[in-house]
Amino acid sequence: MKIRLYHIPLIFLLSTAAGCATVRVPLQTFDAALAAGDTERAREIAGTNAGTNPSPRELLWVLQTGAMDRILQRYEASNSAFDRAEQAFAHYDQQLWAGRSAQTAGGLLINDTALPYTGRSYDRIMVNTYKALNFAVLGDRANARVEFNRALQRQSDAKQIFARQTEELRQTIAAEEARYGQYRMVDRSLNSGRLDRALSDKYRNLDSLAVYADFVNPFTTYVAGLYFWLSGDRDKAVDILKEAYAMSGRHPVVADDFRRADRGIAPSGEVWVIFENGLAPRRAEVRIDLPILIEAAPVYYVGAAFPELLPGREAYPFVTVESDSGSPVSTESIADMDAVIYTDFKKELSAITAREVARAALKTYFQYEMRERYGTGGGIIAGIYQAATTRADLRMWSALPTDFQLAHLRMPHDRKVVVQPAGGTRFPINIPDDCRNVIIYIRSVAKGVYPAIDLIKF
Repeated sequence: MKIRLYHIPLIFLLSTAAGCATVRVPLQTFDAALAAGDTERAREIAGTNAGTNPSPRELLWVLQTGAMDRILQRYEASNSAFDRAEQAFAHYDQQLWAGRSAQTAGGLLINDTALPYTGRSYDRIMVNTYKALNFAVLGDRANARVEFNRALQRQSDAKQIFARQTEELRQTIAAEEARYGQYRMVDRSLNSGRLDRALSDKYRNLDSLAVYADFVNPFTTYVAGLYFWLSGDRDKAVDILKEAYAMSGRHPVVADDFRRADRGIAPSGEVWVIFENGLAPRRAEVRIDLPILIEAAPVYYVGAAFPELLPGREAYPFVTVESDSGSPVSTESIADMDAVIYTDFKKELSAITAREVARAALKTYFQYEMRERYGTGGGIIAGIYQAATTRADLRMWSALPTDFQLAHLRMPHDRKVVVQPAGGTRFPINIPDDCRNVIIYIRSVAKGVYPAIDLIKF
């Protein structure tokens, strides 16, 4: 049977009425557990929703699972989850390049939560970055090197993927415009300027917050360069650290690392402290209601829903590291993950807006058609349907941090350091004797929660 526009309410009631709650409620529960520092509970929620044999549609929960296993120092399990995530990325990329992407008209008829979560550019970059760091902690340098190379390649590939997604969306919307005649009239009404003004007011802060080049994560670039330098691959390290210096040249450690690597100086007896801080921005919903008339026939609800980003939440402003090698040093931000996410969001916003405007137009035309066919009652039902399905997509990988910070010091004579989070509890770290250099990696999700501490030895 051919599905017509006026069949949408039945389809919605049977298959998608609880869709938003199915996604949003577990995510809210997961985020609450993580913000409270209950990492075991957060891992349980993520694992339950991912399932034992997750399909690509469970990508978001696979990402959350991998991040939680990493925080809980279950490195093999974390990499296993991230392997699944990469399989999902490959699946959706194959669909995209074959012209069969999940971004179909079905999403236009309901909302973006009806589309599978296919991963954002920074998700892909961080998956390989985390895999590299996991392998580095495990002492598997060969695989760590592979994953750092893949993370850097992700940054190069992101522009091509974004361009293809944009073109695929244009084709989808054009096909829907051609299918429904009066759709065009509604589309022009939505693009009359009122919606643009409302969106401009809501997103006016994006220009000041999105400070990085498109599809680039300065932390990934820096830590890859540092790893290659400490592993003895000076030529490769210099090229990468040069890029990191261009992004974060005002950070004294990045500048010093690049200059020394460029001069051919090999690091010896040194400690780098990386502080992965807090939790990433999260999405909230913005609804905009608009009155529209179609040939003097009123419709009962016209609205659009868009996501907005709420700022990330830091665990601590910084951490201070004390040792017998000199004065205390404090971490400074090397990469603002909020800015990475805001930069990506700004790029994504044009596609979000295009889909939502097209969706509102289709649903509004559907109200008109239902009113013409079935009278006032049909129009009211269609209006209720539109109001119920006008929801923003709030899905995002929320286990990421708000920023990455960095400090550097000489190796202590007694190989002991004491870390003092600003306003938090001091904790000691012993550096093993079997390394010349070391990266101390500290992950703190919330204030007052004991952090996960990794040592990457060289």
